[in-house]
Amino acid sequence: MTIPKIELIESLPYAKTGLSGFGGAAMLVSLQGDVQSVNDPGAELLNELSDDAVREIAHAAAQTRRADAARLERLNGPFPGECADAIFLPLVGDAGVLVLIATNPAESAVRRALIESRQRYRDLIEASSDFVWETDRHGRFIFISPRGAMGYSSRDLLGRVATDFIVDASALADPVFQVREPALAVDVWLQRADGHISCQSMTAVPIFDEAGRWCGARGMGRDVTEQREQERAQRQKLLRDRLMTYLRDTIHNEINPEKTLPAALSGTGLAIGADGGMIINGHPAAAGYDTIAWGTQVPDAVFLEAHAALLEHGSVDLLRDGLQLIGHVTEDGTAGDDRVNGAVLFWALAEGGGFSDHDRSILSDVAAQIGLGIAQLRNYREILALSNTDGLTGLLNRRAIFADLDRRLMRLATTRGTGALIYLDINNLKTQNDVGGHLSGDRAILACADILRAFTRPTDLIARIGGDEFLLWLEGVTEATAVVRVGQMLEQTGRLVAISAVPDRPIGLSFGIALYDGGRPEPLERLVSRADAAMYRAKARRQSGFAVSGDEVLGDGDAA
Repeated sequence: MTIPKIELIESLPYAKTGLSGFGGAAMLVSLQGDVQSVNDPGAELLNELSDDAVREIAHAAAQTRRADAARLERLNGPFPGECADAIFLPLVGDAGVLVLIATNPAESAVRRALIESRQRYRDLIEASSDFVWETDRHGRFIFISPRGAMGYSSRDLLGRVATDFIVDASALADPVFQVREPALAVDVWLQRADGHISCQSMTAVPIFDEAGRWCGARGMGRDVTEQREQERAQRQKLLRDRLMTYLRDTIHNEINPEKTLPAALSGTGLAIGADGGMIINGHPAAAGYDTIAWGTQVPDAVFLEAHAALLEHGSVDLLRDGLQLIGHVTEDGTAGDDRVNGAVLFWALAEGGGFSDHDRSILSDVAAQIGLGIAQLRNYREILALSNTDGLTGLLNRRAIFADLDRRLMRLATTRGTGALIYLDINNLKTQNDVGGHLSGDRAILACADILRAFTRPTDLIARIGGDEFLLWLEGVTEATAVVRVGQMLEQTGRLVAISAVPDRPIGLSFGIALYDGGRPEPLERLVSRADAAMYRAKARRQSGFAVSGDEVLGDGDAA
């Protein structure tokens, strides 16, 4: 601006006050708002000030005159030091207002550093966060960064309750938008404006008023949805690989295949967070199949619906009575024609989250391994049956019944239980073979096996231990019951007489009965010897009959 010729303040009469020695700028402002006199620093300052700055000084001088009192003002400038403190002193009469201005470079530097620091902080926040927020004591947003968040504008979010956007706020002990203690990098799943869900890594601090009362929180969030999804996918892949490795090792390396399926069922159930599970061992449409269960039971009505879905679709995914069920049929991969050999089912409480898409996706792989396990168990049982059964009759063989009797006698010795061992010999079988041929003899052996099966229970044991010799074990019977049972079998000998090749030497049955008392245990060998001796005593009469190992002769039999 153009500076008019102004008289220096040193020439004024009141210059004796020492103002000429004032280190800052000094100027005299007239009643009309014009600068009339200045000292040297004042003259330099006026050369640098804009018209707006001069008008600001004149305005402050006018306020001083009206108040008729000294004023301290912070002038906004711009000034060379960017800020200035000024003292306005009203003078006597019409002399005007004396203005003393002291620029403050140090304070200006601090203010500039503070402004730069705030801008730097704002830039860092904007670069590292999706949004910055602040909530009041009611949990409502009172500040949102300008660009908004979660697909909402800042205007859409202001005044809204922050926890309304959390997908499941009930799962959080202390929602991050209402923290009472600092929270660092807490994952919070939020509902976006487009209906999708995003994961925000939140850092927040509580806000307290001067009285120390909590009054809200402030913090910032960073969208880590993609990162969390990648981590989740990696964890799921790792879980899948570990589960498949576990199933393969269990099914292929387990020495006892009877343990394979229960281990595979429980291991898979735990891996996918199931509450219960079941393996159907056998075609689901077959009249009978075995089941292996783990965990909690499933209601019958729900199982029947799941079973129907397996038959119709080969898989099941349904929600009934608070349970979510998933299942898949299994196939015998070793057969070469993908024959269905069973099914696998898992269920979980829906309120616990149920099963994820990942759980469903691995079910077919699990079913494939379970199918191999079922086939392996079937083959094992077939081999075991062949090694434990008589090839002609399908009854137990000598090795199998003796092994089972050893276990049973040990148990009865502990429980003081009872049972009866019956030794049976087919009379005149050699004559039948010599005259009618071996096929005729086999026919007689099969007829005898049918008679024994007809008068025994599932808890009893039947074995063919030689060409014409059989052993029966009647579980938990008394002597009277054993005698009645033998009598019923003797009544069926007419079937054997009818197929006899030599009528005067008909096929017959001789029984020897030995009672076992767990209160007075004896070795298996002695029990067998007693039954054998009783059988020979009955056989000595050369007709069908029985004898009991003891002192008393009963019915058609003798005591051994």
